[in-house]
Amino acid sequence: MKFAYLAVVLPVFLVGCGPSLKTHSVKGQVVLKNGNIELLRESHVEFESETDSNVRGSGLIAADGRFRVEMLHKGTVLQGLPAGNYRARLVLSDETPAVKHANIARRYLDFRTSSLAVIVPSSREIVIDIAAK
Repeated sequence: MKFAYLAVVLPVFLVGCGPSLKTHSVKGQVVLKNGNIELLRESHVEFESETDSNVRGSGLIAADGRFRVEMLHKGTVLQGLPAGNYRARLVLSDETPAVKHANIARRYLDFRTSSLAVIVPSSREIVIDIAAK
């Protein structure tokens, strides 16, 4: 009887114990040239893997421009991102004055046109330089 129990329980246990995703801390600062970075608070910086568009993470932009990236993986929030090359873009919040007042160049709102790229892991904090229109 013990063996029958193990035959049923062990596979169920092993399915739930798959390898976890290895992530690396991703933090940095958005710098707005010729503009007020505080206007971007509550917006996000979003990252998308260059090899798998399903691998994404984002960081909430604080009033000083700083952010820390998190990602969702199989229903769990993880800190950072897996190793790789990423494109970045801004996601402006409807709740922030940035939409009306920051005058952000539209190219920063799309992965394909932003020209913002990041390699993870990085030995230093990431700086995302953007310019107002």
